Amino acid sequence: MSTIVSDPPAYANVPQALKLLPQFVVWKLEFRDGNPKATKVPYNPITGNRADTTDPTTWSTYEHTVLAMQHGGYSGIGFVITKNDPFVFLDFDDCRDEAGNWINETTQWGRFPGTAWEYSQSGNGLHLIATITDKRLLENHVNKWRRPDGGMNECYTHSRFIAFGPHGWQNEPRGADVMLQLFVPLRSAATSDLIEWADTPQPDYEGPDDDEALIEKMLCARGGPSAMFGRSPSFKSLWEADAIELGHFMPDKGGKSRPFDHSSADMALMNALAWWTGCNHARMWRLFQKSALFRPEKHRTAVRALHKAASEHAASGSYMKSRAARMKDAAEIGEGLAAYLITPVMTLDEMRKQLVFVRSGNAVAHCGIKRVQRIETARTDYAASKYEVDTGKVDKEGRPVIRMKPVFDAWRDGHKLTVDQITWQPGQDEFCTPLEETGMAFNTYQQLQLTPPPGNWHEWIKPFDALLAFLIPVAEERQGFIQWLAHIVQKPEVLPHTCYLFFTSAHGTGRGTLAEILARVFAGNAAIGTSPSEVINDGFNGRQSRKLLATVDEVREGTRSASSREAQRFKSRINEPHRHINPKYGVQSVEKNCCRWLFFSQYADALPFDNKDRRVIVIANPTEPQPPEWYIGIRQFMQGDDAERQFIASIQHYLSIYDLTGFNPGAHAPMNDAKRTALSLMESSALRAAKLFAQQWPVGLALAMRAPHMDEAHY
Repeated sequence: MSTIVSDPPAYANVPQALKLLPQFVVWKLEFRDGNPKATKVPYNPITGNRADTTDPTTWSTYEHTVLAMQHGGYSGIGFVITKNDPFVFLDFDDCRDEAGNWINETTQWGRFPGTAWEYSQSGNGLHLIATITDKRLLENHVNKWRRPDGGMNECYTHSRFIAFGPHGWQNEPRGADVMLQLFVPLRSAATSDLIEWADTPQPDYEGPDDDEALIEKMLCARGGPSAMFGRSPSFKSLWEADAIELGHFMPDKGGKSRPFDHSSADMALMNALAWWTGCNHARMWRLFQKSALFRPEKHRTAVRALHKAASEHAASGSYMKSRAARMKDAAEIGEGLAAYLITPVMTLDEMRKQLVFVRSGNAVAHCGIKRVQRIETARTDYAASKYEVDTGKVDKEGRPVIRMKPVFDAWRDGHKLTVDQITWQPGQDEFCTPLEETGMAFNTYQQLQLTPPPGNWHEWIKPFDALLAFLIPVAEERQGFIQWLAHIVQKPEVLPHTCYLFFTSAHGTGRGTLAEILARVFAGNAAIGTSPSEVINDGFNGRQSRKLLATVDEVREGTRSASSREAQRFKSRINEPHRHINPKYGVQSVEKNCCRWLFFSQYADALPFDNKDRRVIVIANPTEPQPPEWYIGIRQFMQGDDAERQFIASIQHYLSIYDLTGFNPGAHAPMNDAKRTALSLMESSALRAAKLFAQQWPVGLALAMRAPHMDEAHY
């Protein structure tokens, strides 16, 4: 058994069969050979040196590996499979269809009782571990093969390490001899032959259909994420096989005195083509053949690079996604909906430890994921949790008749944790006093999940800094905004008295890209793309529940009078101490208001405030956007892959240590030129006429009176 008192959440469910063996390593994400995709590199958790999947002296126990993770500096833990253990590792990439459903070929393994499984890093793939009595049974089977749906499967029996993802493992690995032999294809010449690729991109692709137009666009691009950091060559140098630049990033390591490592260059170009074409396999191959890197005699090497690049990028989606699709993704990430995808199977003891009954609303809360459901919904979701009951009867064979009953019913009818109501209060204990009533409340607040940053995090935040420098040109105002964001990370329980309004008349300046980044930085704690009506109007406000940040698009409420009822309601929303949450479906509650608001608009007069306003900080964004490639280069870091993990972890770390000296959460919003512009636009026509008259009147005082010679009829 593990001696660790409290495992990190991502590793709490590591299969016990693996924990018993000293075959664990830690791993980091590193870039190699100019490849823009990061590689998971194993390390010895004891010495900190590189680990070797063929050298047991570089591995250690589960306990020591978790301790190494707790000390920091690593991205995750892993397990090395060997010829001497019984484990078989399967890796299924891109297992969701266009509707987001899991495809049958892979999910049948998740349901099969002979496998332990976890979601991959991106959440779109599956990792599985089964056992086999003799690994020689798979000697004549392939290690990699492509599924009919286009995804890639892999199967390994030794000399590989499994990099565990952040989602946790389910089940224990058991014997699967027959299923493994039936499922994993046999080796044959056909498995490595070229296949007929469909000439279609992913559904969300919006790039040009004409090949020549796309080539021109690619050649004008500034490069991918690694090129931005100076880690990889530009697309132009790959396309033209520029020996000097490629030799700098991809020197030959094969001892053949070649100008550059051709295989690494092939892989880098295929990665770029997968991105630009929306993972269109046929088009990737067609374009690759037009490049100077293409070598007919090495077509199989190029095909392997194509398969690898396409499978990796297909899992994360096309970089050409429409803005609407990207913002929909950002909204889902901000809400943290992925945490609720799987309802765990639980024993009665586990339910008694993890579930809380809430009297108000007749609801059930889960301590681990802080999920709250009405009791009828929870009973349905936990229906898979059952226990055996001996009926006291026997069948015709004389065997006892056993029935399965829902564990949830036993939990509901027995002794259980019970509270009076639900609350959300950052900075308070899991069980605390309600905000407006007496009794006991279950606190659904979860601390921000900060991922350990890479050692070179200063480099990773450069695109984020560049975006902020563009959107907020005034350095002092930019620093104030960064402090405002950093305050969310460092002091989530303290609500500033100010919100932000970003305005510009131009489209496509990058505010949506900023919202996409913030959705990932504050995942599970952000309401991205909230409608303006949700801010001002009463009604269902479930999206605002349990949020530290909310963004609002295309707001235009400034045409209302600053003294109007709506304007007063807007002011109270910004810094009211408590909020009554009224979800359309779910349980009502009272929460501490810790939500910061960031408004985006094309209009300076977007919000209703006057010259006495203390709440709204106004920022004028640029009116001319950057070239499209500039934004594409930044959005490459938000595709659900290892680069995204490093990018977001670096921003989180940056905000967690940012100096808050001089930042006063209770300070009033400053007056600047942008706010003066907004105030002038919200003035009534009568007030503007009066001001103009006052400016033009030649003397200091003007009086309205009747001239002596005028009678009432002429006055």
